[in-house]
Amino acid sequence: MRSPYAHARIISIDVSRAAALEGVEAVLTHKDLDVAAGPLPLLIPHPALTHPHTQYALAKEVVRYVGEAVAMIVACDRYVAEDALALIDVEYEPLPSSAPATRRRQPMPR
Repeated sequence: MRSPYAHARIISIDVSRAAALEGVEAVLTHKDLDVAAGPLPLLIPHPALTHPHTQYALAKEVVRYVGEAVAMIVACDRYVAEDALALIDVEYEPLPSSAPATRRRQPMPR
C-alpha cells in the first residue's frame, strides 16, 4: 500500500481485515519490521553529502511523497494480495507540502 498524499502524518493503520483474509500470510507495517525498522543504508556514499539521509522501508510516522510505501502484503498470489490491500484502513492527517502543486514552475534563467 502506498500513500496517496505528498506529505501527511499517519494517524492509524488497521490491518486486521487484511490479515484475516484467506491466503494472506503476513501484513507488515513499519512497527512489524524489527531489525529492518531503521533507515535504509546509504548505498552510494558521496563526499559532498555532509548529512546523508535515507528513507525507511515502510513509512514510520510521516509520509513524505505520493507513493511512499506504508504497508506490505505477503499472500499466496497477486490477486489475494490486491484484495487484501483494499482491506487496509489508513487514517492520515494531511500536512502542507513543500512544493504546492498550484505553484507555477519558473523558467530557468538564461
